[in-house]
Amino acid sequence: MKTPKLKAYYTALSASEYHDFETTRRIEVSSRVTINPLTGAVSGRRYIHLAATPELADTDYRARTQRTDSVWVLRVPADQINRSQLTAQGEQVWVSSHSLHLPHCGVLRFDLARSN
Repeated sequence: MKTPKLKAYYTALSASEYHDFETTRRIEVSSRVTINPLTGAVSGRRYIHLAATPELADTDYRARTQRTDSVWVLRVPADQINRSQLTAQGEQVWVSSHSLHLPHCGVLRFDLARSN
C-alpha cells in the first residue's frame, strides 16, 4: 500500500512527553522500552505513530495507551518524514522507527468531553 503524499502528519504525546519535547525538540526512538512494574510507567519508544489527521492521532493514541487526560498532538511537516520508511499500521495511520527533530511544528491539545 502506497503512503499518500500529505502536507503534514500528526503524532500524539502525553503531557510529560510533550514537556520533554518542548525542551529538546526531539522525539526519540530507541530499540529498548522499559516498564516499571510498580507504577506501570513506560520509558522509551520503539516507534513513532503518525496519522493523517489530528483527530485520528488523538484517537489512535488513546486507544493504544488508554489515557483519559489531555493529549498533545504535533503537526509534523511532511518534509520531516521519509515516506519510504513508513509502515502502515491501520487506515491512515503509520509507524516510523526513526527519531524526529522538529525545530518548528504546530501543536493542538485534545481533552475528552466531560458528561455531567
